[in-house]
Formats: sequence, structure tokens, C-alpha cells
Amino acid sequence: METAGTYVVVPFISGFFNVLIDRLAPEDMRNLLMGYGDASTAAELSQLRNSMIIVKRAANIAEEKQEIDGDVKRWLDDVKHALYDAENLLDTIGTEALRKRVQCETISGTVISSITSVVGGLAAALNPFHEGIDTRIRKVNQRFVGFSQLIDALGLRSDLEQSKKQSDDSRDTSYFIDESMTYGRASERDQIIKVLEDGAGVSESTERQIRLGKEAKEIVPLEHNICVIAIVGMAGIGKTTLAQLVYNHPTASRIFDLKAWIYVPERFDATYIIGETVRILDGTTSYERFNKDKLQLHQEKLREQVAGKRILIILDDIWEEILHDKWQKVLISLKPAAPGSTIIVTTRNEHIATNLHPKLTLCLDQLPDEDAWTLFKALAFGDPQAAPDENFETMGRKVVAKCGGLPLAIASLGRLLNRFRSNTKEWENVASSALWDSHPDVRKEILPALLLSFYYLDEPVKRCYAYCSIFPKNFQFDKENLVLLWMAEGFIQMPTSNSSKTVEDIGETYFDELKAHSFFQVSNSEQQYFVMHDLIHDLAVYVMGDFGLMLDPNFSINVSEKLRHLSYNQSKYDSDEKLKVNAHRLRTFLPVGSGAFSTDHSCCYYLSKSVLKSLEQFGCLRVLSLCGYKITHIPDSIGSLLLLRYLDFSFTNIEELPDSICDLSNLQTLLLRHCERLKKLPAMTKNLLHLRHLDIEGTKRLEEMPNDIGKLSCCQTLTGFVVSKDNKNSIRELGGFSQLRGSLCIYRLGNVVDEADIYQANLSGKAHLDGLALGLRGDASLPDNQHEKLIDASKPHIKLGRLAIGSYRGGKIPDWVGDKAYCNLEFLHLKSCSNCVKLPSLGQLPSLKHLIINDFEKLKTVGQEFYGQHNESLSPFKSLVTLEFVRLKQWKNWYRYGYGGEVEPFVCLEKLIVWDCEELEGDIPLRLPSLLALEIHNCNKLDGPLPDCLKLRKLDLRSCGKLDLTGLTKITTLTELSLCGTRRRLNETKRIANAKDALPFAKEALPLMTSLEKLTIYDDEERSNVTPGLGWHLPSSVRSVTITGHFIQEFHTFIENCTHLQYMCIKGLKCLIQFPPGQSRLLNYLEIDDCSRLEHSEIIDEGDFVGFESLHEVRISQSFSRELNRGLLAARNLTALSLSYCCYLSSLPTGMAAHFPCLQFLSIVDCPDFVKFPEDGLPPKLQTMEIKGCDHLAGLPNYISSCTSLERLSVCYCSSLISTVGSLPPYLKFLELGHLQNYAKWNLNQLTSLQELRILGDRSVESFPENDSLPNSLTILYIYRFPKLRSINCAELQRIPCLRELEIKYCQSLLLLCDGDLPQSLYRLTLRGCPKLASRCHKPDGHYVHMTSHITCLDLDDYEPYSEERLYNIF
Repeated sequence: METAGTYVVVPFISGFFNVLIDRLAPEDMRNLLMGYGDASTAAELSQLRNSMIIVKRAANIAEEKQEIDGDVKRWLDDVKHALYDAENLLDTIGTEALRKRVQCETISGTVISSITSVVGGLAAALNPFHEGIDTRIRKVNQRFVGFSQLIDALGLRSDLEQSKKQSDDSRDTSYFIDESMTYGRASERDQIIKVLEDGAGVSESTERQIRLGKEAKEIVPLEHNICVIAIVGMAGIGKTTLAQLVYNHPTASRIFDLKAWIYVPERFDATYIIGETVRILDGTTSYERFNKDKLQLHQEKLREQVAGKRILIILDDIWEEILHDKWQKVLISLKPAAPGSTIIVTTRNEHIATNLHPKLTLCLDQLPDEDAWTLFKALAFGDPQAAPDENFETMGRKVVAKCGGLPLAIASLGRLLNRFRSNTKEWENVASSALWDSHPDVRKEILPALLLSFYYLDEPVKRCYAYCSIFPKNFQFDKENLVLLWMAEGFIQMPTSNSSKTVEDIGETYFDELKAHSFFQVSNSEQQYFVMHDLIHDLAVYVMGDFGLMLDPNFSINVSEKLRHLSYNQSKYDSDEKLKVNAHRLRTFLPVGSGAFSTDHSCCYYLSKSVLKSLEQFGCLRVLSLCGYKITHIPDSIGSLLLLRYLDFSFTNIEELPDSICDLSNLQTLLLRHCERLKKLPAMTKNLLHLRHLDIEGTKRLEEMPNDIGKLSCCQTLTGFVVSKDNKNSIRELGGFSQLRGSLCIYRLGNVVDEADIYQANLSGKAHLDGLALGLRGDASLPDNQHEKLIDASKPHIKLGRLAIGSYRGGKIPDWVGDKAYCNLEFLHLKSCSNCVKLPSLGQLPSLKHLIINDFEKLKTVGQEFYGQHNESLSPFKSLVTLEFVRLKQWKNWYRYGYGGEVEPFVCLEKLIVWDCEELEGDIPLRLPSLLALEIHNCNKLDGPLPDCLKLRKLDLRSCGKLDLTGLTKITTLTELSLCGTRRRLNETKRIANAKDALPFAKEALPLMTSLEKLTIYDDEERSNVTPGLGWHLPSSVRSVTITGHFIQEFHTFIENCTHLQYMCIKGLKCLIQFPPGQSRLLNYLEIDDCSRLEHSEIIDEGDFVGFESLHEVRISQSFSRELNRGLLAARNLTALSLSYCCYLSSLPTGMAAHFPCLQFLSIVDCPDFVKFPEDGLPPKLQTMEIKGCDHLAGLPNYISSCTSLERLSVCYCSSLISTVGSLPPYLKFLELGHLQNYAKWNLNQLTSLQELRILGDRSVESFPENDSLPNSLTILYIYRFPKLRSINCAELQRIPCLRELEIKYCQSLLLLCDGDLPQSLYRLTLRGCPKLASRCHKPDGHYVHMTSHITCLDLDDYEPYSEERLYNIF
């Protein structure tokens, strides 16, 4: 792959010219300068504009000549460089003018509508400014004059045509093509499907190399039951499309239990592949960056997920040749999968495919001519069977021939020419364009075809597209945030004065245009995000050239002085060594990937003080993000970055924003999401007159809004508004936000004394607001009826789509909440309405899909009023999909819909939840034909039958002791069943009166549930009346079983049909535990708790030790009354073994190394009699071992120093353990020692690979650490619960060159930092439960403030997590 430095700049310069020339034309800019400068200023400005016009015309010619003339390319490159500098100049002028305007308003207290109205009053103040401006204008002008003087010499003087592309504001809907419409790959698809149908491998009929343009390769045997299929070909040939055809084929859906589509990062990372597979199979949407320390845990999780299941995994677009070790990590994680499981990889590199030893390789060739022509016709003419006239067919076939059979190029140009299907001139231009043959060095990458599609984009859209080059490949683009970045960079054309569109609206049309041309595609994994194909990303890099860079610290890159836009992947510790760039021209500083721009922010990232300080040099920045860094303070110098328009501090630990931020008069976007320590916004926030987006979602400790915040009249996004206790920043300020969009959460609405203030907030007039949450916590002395007035006044616009009301003390919810005029309302959450005795009429809301009602303390009845006025033709709740009733303490009756007839409510309801409604009586009076999931928890007085729901897939009943389950045998469609018996409270000794036993019904119904996959039964009663011989029988489809109780007397019979069992948790069984032969082959996870006869059980029948071949994790707790039975755990593929609360366990059996050759994790917790490890050694692959609460253990085994695979060791609460007999394992990376004796004897300084050390509970140490006691490889040091510790030896800490994090907790006596300063390498210092030292590190008078000033994450005692319940997660 070529590096960014080898690419050349391609034309999108014309749009850049247009923006600047337009900015020079407006009267307000000229008047501003002419009013304070002399005649030369006006002349220079006019000459600059004229020079730009001349150079722009020449640049239009240079665009097509640059690829064949190096002098022209260099000239064009320099022109673009000068354009950036000219834009900086104009932005600086506008910024200074705006700053003077704000100063004047601050002094006068009057809002000034235009800069020109105060020209006279500002003249004296602006004169020094304009003395410098004249010189700067002159210098820029001279550069453009110089460019114009070279036009003749470069042969660029000629009459220019009008733009080949006329503007077209309308968009033909035929641009949006069905991605499933493909041509020419049916045979390849069928070949792969045939292999998949053959199960474990390739049958005789297909056991050959499928040769499409490449030589055949040797067939290699399958490994690990995984069939590998490789699809190889050049970029754009259709590898991904073919994989998608297979992935979505009905046959694949039928034969595979699980499927996962993974786009492979440019650098193949086995940990990421495994972790991403786990995430997809879990069905979670949050993204987690899986670091190497978690590899083992995610391998175990994946093995559990796939055990016994046939899985199809697509690894799309592998770039890097994979080391054998990395590939084996992936395969071993999938080993428990059923035969026939398949990995399909797509790659451009045939060597990569060969190294993976695929069973089948498809080397894709170009599309045949007729298939290519059919695809082109479908896109260009809207019909694959189209018969265009002879002229268009001739030109079209010429275009297709130029594409060389590459589907991506054909699709791009087909969509493009669809716009001009009746314009022969445009077709001729495309068919004969010189650009086709202008890039021979990248012909195989189809850039000529893609460049031509790029050429036809609107001029502003080209800059927006090129900007995307600074994001990594496979980046998940969020449309809204990307538009904000484009807006900040000045790429979006401003709307005309008479247009109703906003800048954001125009930016969205840019995005839609790119999507229509296939520059963006909907993400396969996250439907709300978008991705770029590799080829499209390559083109963006090609277009941007040296002006943009995605920094990769793993490669040495010569950063051009022309660099304007910089992004980089966050690492845990980012320093100025990594981020060495020429800062004075930089416009974008954007961390992306791991922490920022991610849907998950659980990882911690730290930024050095030197980088924060260096930001003051970035005077041209428009975009600055520090998202995800755990910094606690922002330097005041941030206010000197006057051109900033986009500022993101989300997911940081900042405690306050510097007041200087209010000097950023150009700021448009301020993101403060989940800044959980931020308590207030700067007082002069009102000065940010251009602010359009203020996002404070999840910023839970915010106490109030700044005064006069309503002056931010441009604001489009305000995610939260906090009403202060004294109401000094009145909710009336919301009246100034007339253009609000998205979602708004109003907190502490109960602090409003006069509802007239809410009326002035004009919520009913905010037509663009989509979501509204009203939290009424506040003044407790406010009368309850005042809450009713406040909610009445808070009535939103009828276009609202989502609504939440919480902490409401009124007796009645207002009628407007259920008004059918709210025809767009899809989501409604009513929470903690403590005094409401009835629900509003909600049944007539036509679009309501999700309804949640919880924590109503006085609601007793849900009756006819809930359904709304009867209508014979309209079903109540006709669109409702989910309904939840939770913690309704006095709810007693739920009445049927009482009008009869054919109209029934809840016809679309798929999920019903009723939790903790302890007084609810009778039955659930519903016929629910669409119900898929029913959950009823802790409703002990329900005594009716189950609802009529024949499509039910999930049934979860817990503590419903009187519910009639006779109808359970009729529900044969279940895939998940959970029956948990009467839940005992601490003060209960008897079961609920008249409780009905669910177990007989379950016992009868289970064999009929042929689709059941997951079964959970919890029963807490002793059962002496179960008749032996009348055993339980589970269906063969069951994969997961959790059993708690004593009702099983014959375990062997209970599971004898479970041939697909993968997960089993057994608690409280008194019978022998024994698996029938063959029943354990797919078992992946086994947990046994409180099974007193376990030591008498031979879990595996004699001679069937191979039966646990898929078992990877075993947890045993409270289940031994004597020694561990060696035969009990014979599982050669076991990777994790946990033993806890086994009071009589004294030793591990010999032969563990042989019995558990794959064991990686071993845990022995709270086994007080444990004293002995196996004499013949531990398993050879053991990586993690934790020993806790083993009071009689005297020492670790003397052979532990030879355990070279052991990387993580935790030894805690072993009171008899003094030290190791020998040295610790040499390659330890993590060590935790807790409540032991004499740490000095552990020779910690010899652990040269140790990165993280945790020391807990030394009651004698007064100073720590001792000199030369720690290894110099440490990056993280934790010190917990040293009650006598008084001082930290800083000299020893300074000896550790890479110490990044120091955490000290619950050392109440700690007072001193001795023998020097804290290391300059520290990024984080955490002090909790250390009040004496913490107070000395506080500003402004702390004794040690100077020693902590370089630490960017300072986490001291005064912070406690905010616990107030909020409504933040509603939207």
C-alpha cells in the first residue's frame, strides 16, 4: 500500500477559491476595513480579489494538466497553500471585528445587530489592529500576483469553458440503489454455498481449487473444525459484495447458528478480531477496544458463545500478512464451534490467503462484459433490461470498457451518468475524458474512475469528502458530528438570507450526495453509522495530499510543512514525542479511534502536560478535541485560539472550564458530554454569540446554567438545562433558543416558582425539537398542585417524537400527554409520579411504540381511561411494540378493554414487562397475538392464566407463586424459559398463601418445547414428595441450563436428551451429578455451587473422558466436603478453573499439567485449608493465577519461577504466607499482593517485565517504597490500605523512568512526599481516603501544589461519584 506522501493533490481547488472570493465581496467586510484603513488598504483588498479571480481561472486548466506536468502540479500545490493562508487572514479579520462587538455589548449592555453600526465607536480601538492587517493583506496579495505572473510560462492562459458540471439542486431518487442488486457473481456465490452445505469441509464434487484467473493451489487439511474460504482480488473487484451475497443467502441463515461480519483493521489484530466477534454475538451496540490484557477473557467468552454452534465469520479486507501465532489465537478461540463452521476472508493479497491455508480459494477476475453492461444499465438507466438508443449505448459501452470490469467503478459512474441520462454532451465528456488514462501508476486501484466521480461532485462537497481522509479506514462515521466538523472547517456554503435551510441542513445534503454516489455506505455492524470503502478512503487520501494526515506512531512519516489537518489514534499515554508536528498552521487536532469518536469510553487515556501546554501554539486551529482523555484541568491559554469553532472535552475529568473560553467568539460547537466532574459553565458563556451546539449530556454534577444564556440565539442543540435552586437563571432563558433541535432534558423543573416562566420558555413553539425530558426534582416545599401547573405549562410542540416525565408530584398527569394530536410521539416514559392515582389516556396516540411506566406509588387501577375513547375502527395502542410496568407498589387491578367487538388493544405488542407490582391481582387481561417476550417478576398475587400469546419466544416468570401455568403446554414456540420460585425475603419463613407449584406444569411442558434453547429454573423448597422414576426430560434443542434447587433426583435422566448442551449452572442439587456418554461433548461452561455430594460424583461416565472436549471454563463453589476428585475435572481443553468457598479443599491433584494442558486461568478463593500446589507443576500455558483467602497457605511452590507463561499473579489475604521460596515468575506483567507480611522479601525489583503493581494492606509500613525495591519497568503503582503510612519516598519513584499512574487509597495517616518531587513522567495521581495529603495537593495554598502541577489527571479526595437519579439515558 502506498503512503500518503506519495499521493498527489487532485482538483477541488475551485470551490476553495469561490469561498474566499465570496467572502471578500460582502459590504460588511469591505466597510469594516475601509472604515479604519487608508486608501491602500482598500486597494490591496481589491487587488487580492482580482488576483484570486485570475489565478482561479488558470487553476481550472491546471487541474487536468497537473498529472502530466510536474511544474503545473507544484504551482497548483503552492496556490492551495496560499489559499489556506488567505483564509486564515480573513478569519482573523472577522474574529477581531466580532471581539470588538462583544466588548462593546459588554460595556453598553445593548445587543448590537451589526458590526457596522458601531464603526465610529470602535475606530480608535481598531487602529493598531489594522496597521498589521495592511501588511498581511499585501503579503498575501503579492503571492497571488506571483502566481498570475507564471500563468503564461506554464501554458495556462486560455479561455475556460463553463464548468462541465451544472449545479443541480434536485436529487433523482434513482441514485439510491439497492445494494443487493448485483450481477456476474452468481456462480462464485453458488460454489461457496455448496461448500457451506457440505458441512465440515468440501465434498468430493467441490474439493478443488476454484480457479478464476489464477493458478490452482494445493488443498490443505482443515484445522480446528474451521473451514477457511478465501476470496482474493484487486480493489473494487467485488470481494466484499460476494461475501455479502453469501452472508445474506437464505442457505447460510439456515445452516449457521451464528453469524458475524467483521471489517479487519489495516493492522491485523487477533485481540480485536476475537473481541469484536464477542461483541457482535452478544448483540451489544457499544464499542469496546479490547486490549491485549483482556485477550484470555475474550477468548474464553467466545469459546462459550460458539460452543457446539455452527458459526459463519466474514473477515473482510485483510491487508497485513498474518503471523501464524495471531491466526492460531483466532482459531483456538473458535475450536469449540460445531463442524462446518466457516471463516470467509477477503483480501487483495494472494499471499495472505495462502498463509491462512484455505480449503477453498476464489481468485476473482473482472466481471464479464455482458454482466458489466447489465450492472451499468441498471444504475445508469434504472433498468437492467433497458434498451438505450444507439448513441447512448455506444457511449455507455465505452464507459464500461474503461472501467475494466471493476464493479465499484461501474457502480460509481453508472450513478453519476444517471443524472445526465438525456444529456449526450455530458456522456461524451465522461467517455472521452483525459483523466481515464492520466494515472497509469494507480490504474489497478481504479482511481481514474473514482476521480471522475469525484470531479462531478459539487465544489464544496469535494472539500468535505477530502477531509474524511484523516479518519482511519473502517471508521464508523456519525453523520451529525461529521457535519459539525465540516462546518467548523468552513467547508459548508452558507445559506442565502431568504433560505429556510440552516448550515447543518446544507451539510446534511452534502453528506447525502456523497452517500448517493457510494462514497459512504451504511455500516454492516452499526446501522446508525456509515463507513467508507477502502477504495473511497484511498481516493480521499489521494485528494487531500500533504494537507491532511492520519498520524501512525508505528511508522516514520515526514510531516509536510503544508499539513493543516491532523488526526491520530489515541494510545493510553500520549506525549509530545508522539505528536511532534509543525503547529503554527494546523487547523485540525483530532484524536480518533480508541477513545474519542467511540461509542464506548470505558478505557482511560492520558495526555501529557507538555501537549496541553503546546496547544497555545496552534493559533490557526478550527477543530480541537481532547475527548476521552482523563484530564482534570484545561489551561487558560485555550482562550488564545481565537479561530476555534469546534471544541470537544467530552468524557474528560475536567472540573471547570477556564473563563478564557468565552473569548472564543467563533466557537460553534462545544461538546461536554459525560464530563461528570464539571459543576458549572463559565459565567460569560453568553459571549459565545456564534455557538450553535452545546452538548452537556451525562454531565451530571452541573448545578445551574450561566446568566443570560438565552442570548445564544443561534443555538441549534442544547441537550440539557438545569434550573437553579434560587431560580436566578430562569427557565425563561429557553425562550431565546428558538431554533432548538434534537433532544432537550430540563432538570430540577421543580425549582420554578411561577409557571409563567415556563410559558416564556416557549416549549410549544419549538417545532424542531424531537425529544423532551422533564425532571421535576427541585424545591421540596413547592405544593404538589404546583407541579401540575408546571407540567401544563411545559406542553411541547405537537411534532415531538419522544417524551419523558420524572419526579412528578402532581395528582394527575395532564391530558395533553395522551392527546392524539401528538401524531409523531413514539417513545413515552413516565417515571416516579408519586401522587398519581391513574394513568392518562394514552391508547389513542397513533405512533406510540414504546411505553414505560415505573415507580407510581399511589396508582391502584389501570382501567378504561388508559385505552382512551372508544373507536370501532381504531385499535387502542395500535402501534405499541414494548410496554413496561415497573415498581407500581399499590397497583391492584388491570381491567380488560371493555368495549368488545373485533377491536382489540395491543395488536402489535411484542414485549411486555411487569416487574415488582406486588399487589396486582387477577390476571393479565390481554390477548396478545404478536407477543414475543413476557417477563413477570415479583407479582405474587397474580392468579390468572397466562395471556393468549401463541408466538411467544421468551417467558420469564419470577416470584409469581399463584399464577396459573396450566396453559404452559400450549406454548411450544419458546426459545427461552425462566421459572424462579417464591422469592424469600429476610423476614419471611413461609411461602405465599395458596401458591401454586409451577414445577409440575414445567415438567409436563418441557418435552413439547422443541425450539427451547435456554432454561432457568430456581426453586428454594425442600421436596420430599417427588416420585423417583418420574424424571424430568429436556428437549434436545436446549443449549443452556441453569438449575437451582432440590427438585432434581436423577441428573442423568434430566439431561439425557440434551445433545446440544453448551452452558450448565447447577446449584443446590443433592443428587449425584453424572453426564451420560456423549452429552458433554459440546459443553463449554460448567458451574457447580452448593452440591454436597459432588465428591461422590463421577461427572463423566467411566471411560468417557473425551466427553468434555469442548469444556473451557469450570467454576466450583461450596461443593466439597473432602479432597478434590481428580477424575471430576478431566477436560483437556479447559482454559479457566475457579474454586471458591471449598472449606475442606487442602490441595490440588497431581497431574494437572497433563490433565489441563490448555489451562490459562486458575483461581482459588476463600479455601482456608488449602496448603499445597501439585508437586509435579502447574499447567504449562497458565497465564493468570489468583490465590485469595487461603489462610493456611505458607508459600508459593518453589517451581513457580519456571512458570514462564505466567503474566498475572494475585496473592491476597493469605495470612500465613511470608514470601516465595524462590523468585517469582520472570515475565510477570501484573502483580497484586494484599495483606501479606514483609513485602521487602519478595524481591520485586527483580521483576524486569512488571508493568503494574498493586500492594494492599501492610499495617506496619510507615514509608513506602524503600530505595531500590521496585522494578524500573513499572508504569502503574497502586498502594491501598496502609494505615500507618506517613510518607511516600519520591526518590524511589523518580528512579522509575516510565511511571505513568500512581494511585493511593485509604492511607489515612499519609502526610508527606519525601526526598524530592513526584516523577515528571506521571500522568495520573489518585488520592482517595488520604485526606491529609490530598489537602496539601489542593490549590491555592497546598504545600505540594507545585509537585502536582505537571499531572494532567489529578484525582483527589474531594470527588465522589454523583448518585442523583437522572433522565439522561432516556434518549
